[in-house]
Amino acid sequence: MTRRASGISMVEIIVAMAITVLLALMALPKTTTTQSTSTAINQADQVMEELALMMQSYQYDNGHPVNLQSMTYETPIQQYLNYFKDTQLSGGSQYFMFLDGSRLSTTPQLFAPSSPLSEYNNSGLSNTKWQGLTSNPNQYCGDFSPNECLYLDFNGASPPNQIGKGGDIIPIHLDPTTGKVQTLFEAEHDQNPTASLAQLCQYDSIYDNKMGFSAGCP
Repeated sequence: MTRRASGISMVEIIVAMAITVLLALMALPKTTTTQSTSTAINQADQVMEELALMMQSYQYDNGHPVNLQSMTYETPIQQYLNYFKDTQLSGGSQYFMFLDGSRLSTTPQLFAPSSPLSEYNNSGLSNTKWQGLTSNPNQYCGDFSPNECLYLDFNGASPPNQIGKGGDIIPIHLDPTTGKVQTLFEAEHDQNPTASLAQLCQYDSIYDNKMGFSAGCP
């Protein structure tokens, strides 16, 4: 009787390699998405921690909280957040840039469809709540004073330059009285615990979605 030689044939090796390559290609988009999400969460956590420290340091040095009705964020940010790379001025809209290229804006006007920055002007925003921003900018900090919100674009000029759970812009709220720093979604939920999910979802972000705060938002 003829016995089959032991070992793995060349055909089996080729098939195994093809399956490995196919599985790697299938996993690549998911891996990329996971990395982007991780970057957003880490960057937002860092920014909110530093902003909370800024609020505490300002109050300690000056004997009173930051008065957001008479002072913009530019002064305390420049005084206490030295890890920003630089300050950019464009068409009257100001933002701060981190060394990793992400941006923190002191005004939602920067992200309006009529933004002076082409990467935002061309794409507009993904949420109808934020369309027509230049006509009524006061509504884009929810029920809070517009001076109490900042806007983090965790990957800077890179797309999609949109808000919402699939976007890269995260609205952040600072409470000038308590110094508490949260995403706008969280702050709205704490401010209005009986608000409907539909009301809260208009402030959803990739951070809130991945942290489970906005579970159920479309």
